[in-house]
Amino acid sequence: MTRRSSPRTLARSVNPPTRALALLLLVGGAALAAAPAPGEEPAASGVVRIRERALLELRAPLAGRSPTVRAREAGEALAHVLEQPGPDAVHLEPREQGMAILVGATPILELGPEDARAGGASDLALYAASASQRIDAGLKAERRRLQIQDSVFSVSLAIFITLVAFLALRLVGRFGEELAVALVADATRLPALRVGTVEVASRRVVRRALRLAVRIGSRVLQIVVLYVWVLFVLSLFAATREYGARLTGSVLRPAAAILARAGGALPMLAVAALLALVVGLAVRTMRLFFDSIARGETHVRWIPADLAQPLGVLLRGAILVLAILFAAPLITGGDAGAISRLATAVLLALALGAVPLLASIAVGLPTVFGQRLRPGEVVELAGRRGQVRAVTLLDVQLEDPEGAELRIPHLVAFLHPSRALGAVPRQALQVVVGGGEDQARVQSVLLEAAGSHASGARADLLTLDAHGARWRVTSIHTDLGQRVATALRDAQISLGRHGAGESGQ
Repeated sequence: MTRRSSPRTLARSVNPPTRALALLLLVGGAALAAAPAPGEEPAASGVVRIRERALLELRAPLAGRSPTVRAREAGEALAHVLEQPGPDAVHLEPREQGMAILVGATPILELGPEDARAGGASDLALYAASASQRIDAGLKAERRRLQIQDSVFSVSLAIFITLVAFLALRLVGRFGEELAVALVADATRLPALRVGTVEVASRRVVRRALRLAVRIGSRVLQIVVLYVWVLFVLSLFAATREYGARLTGSVLRPAAAILARAGGALPMLAVAALLALVVGLAVRTMRLFFDSIARGETHVRWIPADLAQPLGVLLRGAILVLAILFAAPLITGGDAGAISRLATAVLLALALGAVPLLASIAVGLPTVFGQRLRPGEVVELAGRRGQVRAVTLLDVQLEDPEGAELRIPHLVAFLHPSRALGAVPRQALQVVVGGGEDQARVQSVLLEAAGSHASGARADLLTLDAHGARWRVTSIHTDLGQRVATALRDAQISLGRHGAGESGQ
């Protein structure tokens, strides 16, 4: 009789290595059963994104491309669209395999029926329209975010550039002031401008010219800083970028034209500079020559010392006018050049604007060169009396009895009568007499003490109040005070208080 063994007995009879091999075969068979068939890819999804914003999820492959690859290509296309200026026009186009979503002319994503079924939609057109709306909304949101980001960055950069510009303006201004002060403070550092042994400009003139150049240069540099600041700030914002371009064109085009003209006129400018140097040397030499005659260091028979200054001014002015009139055609090569027209305009301006000045010079020429008035003489011109100190081409300089300087133009003196009172200077004295005295008698006594009217003696009542009457006596006598005191004592005229009439002066 055959004996049947139980499974437990059979399992006990199998050795441990055989049992491990059987377990391995069972696990491998289960893995092979669960693996997909050859040529079948595992189902994976891809998300279409704009930067970090998720827009659409793809779950089905299309044209041999997995959902992940399709989503990555769509994201790259959207990033490229964001780099282009807007606005974004999202629309659909039918294709052989489905519907394509485009932004402008840029294809973004192609959808097929499998995408619609995977998204839970039965109609591909409706699913594609929904997907295009999501992409459009995502693009608009990202555009707004980028605009806000750009605006915040532009405002921050504009504030920073503004602070830098104002700091640069302050530094340029301070540096210009310090440099100008240093040039003025050190008088020995800058030498005089010389051509050979002839001094064209003294140290003082050179120092002042450099100081003026430094100030003008600092202001020009500040204007350049302001222009660059305005141009940079305008270029930061889209609304003002066009105005910045216009400003650049309106400034650079004229500047380029001016530089081109200046480059073409360089030979003429060089000749003009040489001519200006020669004329400057001639004018300076003539000024030094006539100044030397006026100081008495040089003696010329036909030029008196008192006429040297006005004659030198006339000759220097004539040299300048002749240089402009006759040298301009030589430089420009014609009578219709710019310098010739400039000379004509200068002469017209001088003729119109200096009519009173020229009239005064023309009227004063007989007085100056005829030597009708000599220094030291006492004269009365235009109702003013004084001693002649100098006679120039423009006026007569007088010193009145109080010692003040008077300048009477020749044209004014020509319109009023004049009197020559001699070469003796006038003495002036103020005296205060009692207010109760007969002032007509007082005037007669004072005139008798001062001298006659022929000698220029005068007695003028200045003020009259409760303290007394204040008189001013003018005479040619050097002992005027003693004469007046003796005359008042002999006439028994009492003196007033010292403060008479001061409140009315």
